[in-house]
Amino acid sequence: MKAPTNPKAALISLMRWCAVGERAESDAQRKLKKWGIDETESIQILIHLKKEGYINPNRYLKSFINDKLKFERWGRVKIAYELQKKGYDTNDIQIAFSSSNFATYKDDLLSLLQRKSETFERPFTKAQKVKLVNFALSRGYEMPLVMDCLRAIDK
Repeated sequence: MKAPTNPKAALISLMRWCAVGERAESDAQRKLKKWGIDETESIQILIHLKKEGYINPNRYLKSFINDKLKFERWGRVKIAYELQKKGYDTNDIQIAFSSSNFATYKDDLLSLLQRKSETFERPFTKAQKVKLVNFALSRGYEMPLVMDCLRAIDK
């Protein structure tokens, strides 16, 4: 995307960019700042994008959570952390989590741990268990769930 030189061109560019996929307001702000658009004009552009439905925080939260669960296979902790980095409120994140589908959440973690542990001999050594736990935690899964899944595959 070529950097626009004026607010009107920036608005048009952002409208196209937002039409392609869900975008966070903070990502749009970052683009406007990078393009050198004045702060007051940036605020007006963002208001327009929200009013016209190009940027919708609730829609973005749901989309982000579902994409990270389905494609990246991240856990709740990592997803929440990334959304907080983008400036979303913890309550909004929790509401979006409650409307998301976590039906395969534990199964996803089980398959990740099984695939990671294919080269390990059973029963796992303490060092191997630590590696598996650290791997699952780095993916953002919760410790009690990680331990449950680790017990299930260490048979």
